[in-house]
Amino acid sequence: MPEMQPLRPCPHCEQELPEAAFHSDDAMFCKRCTREVQEIIRKKYGVIEAALFRAKLRKSARIMKKRGIPAIIAAAGD
Repeated sequence: MPEMQPLRPCPHCEQELPEAAFHSDDAMFCKRCTREVQEIIRKKYGVIEAALFRAKLRKSARIMKKRGIPAIIAAAGD
C-alpha cells in the first residue's frame, strides 16, 4: 500500500494539498494560488502607477501654466 504524503492547507483555495503543490517549505499559498495572487497584485500596482503618472502630468501642466509656458505645451498634461 502506498505511503500517504503529508498534506498542507492553502488558505487561499482552502484545500489540503501535498507538499509538491507548494513552491517551497515556507510558501504560504499553493502554486496555482500564488500565480493568482501575483496577478492581482500586478494589476493593482499597475493601476496605482498609472494614476500616479497622470497626477504628475497634471501637476507639471499646472506649473507650466503658472510660469506662462504656452497653452499647447500645458495642454499636453491635461
